[in-house]
Amino acid sequence: MLDPKTYQEALVNYHSMIGYDGTSSNLSKMSSSGRSSTKSQKWVVVSDPHLPNERVDWLATIAQRHKGANLILAGDVLNLDRCSRWAQIDHSEPDLETLFQRRDDFVRTLRTALRRVVVMGGNHDARLWKKAAALGADYYWLTQEFFKQMFPTELGVEYVWKPFQKRNGRTIYTAYYHQIGDALVGHIERSGVTPVRGGKLANEFFHAWRDDLKLNPFRVVLQAHTHKRGYHFDPVTRVHCWETGAMCDNPDYAVLDHRSSPVQGGYFWLVQREGITDLTESRLFIMENQ
Repeated sequence: MLDPKTYQEALVNYHSMIGYDGTSSNLSKMSSSGRSSTKSQKWVVVSDPHLPNERVDWLATIAQRHKGANLILAGDVLNLDRCSRWAQIDHSEPDLETLFQRRDDFVRTLRTALRRVVVMGGNHDARLWKKAAALGADYYWLTQEFFKQMFPTELGVEYVWKPFQKRNGRTIYTAYYHQIGDALVGHIERSGVTPVRGGKLANEFFHAWRDDLKLNPFRVVLQAHTHKRGYHFDPVTRVHCWETGAMCDNPDYAVLDHRSSPVQGGYFWLVQREGITDLTESRLFIMENQ
């Protein structure tokens, strides 16, 4: 873990890197008094903005429609083409400094409109972590250890960071899921050619790993990652599975890969009482091109 002194030095370097002068920093601080009562909570679950490919119009609609609610940003905040292991045709993505600045402004904007913001990592976000970590200790401050401190202290949002104890005694950290009451929000790397397939596979994953991940009993799975939207009820596990859609334009690989289909815009409105999902009020919202 980065010690406080090392973190502050890294933070100064980071602000210098993205040209941030501290403007609006007072708006980003979390306040525990502003959180919803545990008896009744309302969450907006959005995913896959893939900056700089985010749908600004859809996100603005959501922020206005659900102002004051809680929000889970369920992974793939950044696209990070430059860090991909796949061959890229178009390298017009902004430089890393501009992309970080845009990401931080994006999160601050969400934080001003919504009461509580929880950010999960996704497989695209992990591209940077893996690249930076492979370069050695000099780049350690650019990996998860820095961002898991920077997100809450500077941006005022919660960052999902869960320890996972392997059987060999080694501890690894996962950022791809978050449990709220009886609902699991996942950005598990499971998907399929057709909608709903990814939701089924995510449910299978969580049931296979529920003991190791120390999951509480759940009856709802909200799967991001697939860029599709759909619903499936598993009659064996009695779990309601949704794929929540995406908040981005169609990336190049979705056109080039024959297994992919156009992005299906959507997000999920999650209503819980005493940690139990209200299935009559919770719903999948469909966002379509105008």
